Amino acid sequence: MIRELIERFSYRFQLWSREQSEERLGAGTRNTVKIYRKSEPVLQMVIRYIGVTIMSIIFLSWIARWIIRFFPHASFGVSVAFLLFIPFWIFAGIMVFIREYQAKKELASEDTKSSNRCSQPLAVPIISFHMTSIYKFIAKLAAASGG
Repeated sequence: MIRELIERFSYRFQLWSREQSEERLGAGTRNTVKIYRKSEPVLQMVIRYIGVTIMSIIFLSWIARWIIRFFPHASFGVSVAFLLFIPFWIFAGIMVFIREYQAKKELASEDTKSSNRCSQPLAVPIISFHMTSIYKFIAKLAAASGG
């Protein structure tokens, strides 16, 4: 009897955990961008994105020049592909920057909301908290005195 009850609860727990994991992986959930530089200023973030974009364009142009050097007949195709890829690369970089900036603003607003909660009045009055601590202190004294 108890074994059947335990098996039934374990089966329900497995179903519940599977539903929870499916809810976290399913469509419609909003994935937030993980930001590792939470305290990074916006100007530093802009400079970082500009630097990454410029360095990647320089690297891709270096690869394009090597391809043209070894395959001179492909120079037109490589040049056109490179010139079409640059605006796409810049646009993708701008979109990533905007999304990271929005996520950073959301995290900052959540941090201010959570810090504001600390300054809100407590649900339990201070007097009852104080009385509880007095009762605990008296109970400790009584236990220490052997009474």
